[in-house]
Parts: sequence; C-alpha cells; structure tokens
Amino acid sequence: MEEFRANLKKVYEDLSGAGLRDALYAAAEVFRSEIEARTPVTSGQAQRNVIVYQRKGRYMVRAEELALLVGYEKRHAYYMYWYEYGTSKQRAQPFMRMAYDSVYESAWQAAENVLKGRTG
Repeated sequence: MEEFRANLKKVYEDLSGAGLRDALYAAAEVFRSEIEARTPVTSGQAQRNVIVYQRKGRYMVRAEELALLVGYEKRHAYYMYWYEYGTSKQRAQPFMRMAYDSVYESAWQAAENVLKGRTG
C-alpha cells in the first residue's frame, strides 16, 4: 500500500505544476503556429505578432488552473480584431475559429505526448 501511495504521489507531482504547464504550452504552440499560418494579412506584421500569453492581475490563477491565451500582440496587430469580426464597412473574414477547429486534435495530442513523457 505504501508503494501505491508513493507512486500516486509521484504521478500527481509529475502531472501538476510544471508538467501541466509544459503540456498546456505545447498545445498552445500548436494553435499559435496554425493561427500564424492562417492570418490573412500578407505584410507579415501580424504573422510575426501571434503570441501565447498568460493573463496577469485579477486573472492570475494557480498552477493547477493555468490558462493561456493565444492571440495577437496588441500594439502591433490591433487591427486583426477587425479582420476576424468585421466593421460597419468591412465584412468579417473569420480565420481564428477555423484554425482552432483544424488543429484541435493535434493540440490535444501534443499535450498528451508531453504528459506521457513526464510520467514515463
């Protein structure tokens, strides 16, 4: 029974904290690269500014509840919101939801591979 408890504690430690964070970053990187590839702007400015970030301040979360956001760096690619949702004079050209849907399974697989690597 002690061996079982020790193994269970080791698995918990491997999968919480840094292990969970690494898996989440791996999945977010899959989404980031797909959004970068599907960004409809040809200048390259928006493609260079797709980022993965964690909200700070009142949105701060514990390691077990880590939430990452994938989007555009606001100072350099603020206009991507208008591409996605449109304006009163420009129709919407949605691409982020299609990017998400196309790599959803791949992102899960990336996270799963990181977790499997941590548990052996």
